[in-house]
Amino acid sequence: MNQLVERRKQFDMKKERLNMVFKQMGSERDYDKITSLDGDRETKISQIVSLSEELKKEEGELKTLAVIEEIDAQNKQRYTFHMPADASVKVPERKPGNDFKGSFGEFVLKVATGDPELKAMGIISGEAGGFAVPSQLWGEILKIPPRQSIVRPRARVLPPGDAPDSEIDIPALRQGTLGLFGGVTFTAVNEGTAGTSNDPKLDLITLAPQRLSGYITVGNSLLRNVSSSSAFIESVFRDAKAGYEDYQFISGVGGALPLGMLNSPATIAVSRGTASTVVFNDIANMMIKFLSSDGIWIASQTALGQILNIKDSVGNALFISSANAGAQNSVPSTLFGKPIYFTFNQPVLGTKGDLMLVDPSYYLIKDGSGPFIQASEHVNFTSDQTIIKMTWWFDGEPWVKTPVIMPDAVSTASPFVVLS
Repeated sequence: MNQLVERRKQFDMKKERLNMVFKQMGSERDYDKITSLDGDRETKISQIVSLSEELKKEEGELKTLAVIEEIDAQNKQRYTFHMPADASVKVPERKPGNDFKGSFGEFVLKVATGDPELKAMGIISGEAGGFAVPSQLWGEILKIPPRQSIVRPRARVLPPGDAPDSEIDIPALRQGTLGLFGGVTFTAVNEGTAGTSNDPKLDLITLAPQRLSGYITVGNSLLRNVSSSSAFIESVFRDAKAGYEDYQFISGVGGALPLGMLNSPATIAVSRGTASTVVFNDIANMMIKFLSSDGIWIASQTALGQILNIKDSVGNALFISSANAGAQNSVPSTLFGKPIYFTFNQPVLGTKGDLMLVDPSYYLIKDGSGPFIQASEHVNFTSDQTIIKMTWWFDGEPWVKTPVIMPDAVSTASPFVVLS
């Protein structure tokens, strides 16, 4: 933080100096009136151009430093919904609506009936309509346990910020052909000999939160029973949000949607030995290509049978050992020391990505506005039902753009490895 503060001070001083120059010139742009610069007219023009270019360059560098420090702060204290369901949740303060004392069900009922109390409390509407969920209820909706949501609790999540739905550029080392350290190399330098300058090469990851909406239809009798509707609507939206996000973070195709780990150009696909199978050699080859020491396995539910029956070269069971071979025992939760999660949010057995080895800490998520709640009783008026819709914005993309060439200049590795 001290580096950013000092750089901003220097930037502000240069900016003030340039403003003083233009002030001295006046509206008639008389260069002879400039007293804060030395030299003739051409020299002064050259100094003004040089100072302007310096300011433009430093402004970009300051933005990059600010983003890096924001991410560092994020990693020191993970965002609210990274915490398990039974842990205390601290959500970013959102003042509008903090005075609301009811449950989520009561809030939804007030939205559905157009209760003026919401506007009186300063609970604002979003661009797409609806009312912003008060922060004390927002935390409950976003409190997703790591076992239920695979990617978000382990990814790097950027908070909404002051302009929640604006694009944000995140610096990333240009590794790929430049190697693990993004173009920085080390050489032995003798005393008195000038060293070679090697600067890290940076790419930018652009995140632009996109709109997500989901709705449910509830009977008006349930809606009026706030104690029941609160638990029901909360859990439905929370579960649906977790499932939809995981699908996008794993299998998203990019564009107007998040770019999932499966479809990232940084992902390495390891060829499987036999079609529609998962065997020991497949897993070993995936681990060889894996960049991180951490990480998790994500497997298609349709691949469960193959993984249960993994054996070594002499036929010994590896996943289900003799110690837990009984059908009364649960399926192991780790594979070669790393957690494994089975889900329907990725391709079926036999297709690319039915088994993945990934480190989600290399995945960036940018949260935007929301959530907002809207309600309408008109569509199903004759059925005595109300449609409840929730809307929010988010985006996601891997933090690396290509597989990384290792120091041997031959091998490649990635934090995202899938079975082809």
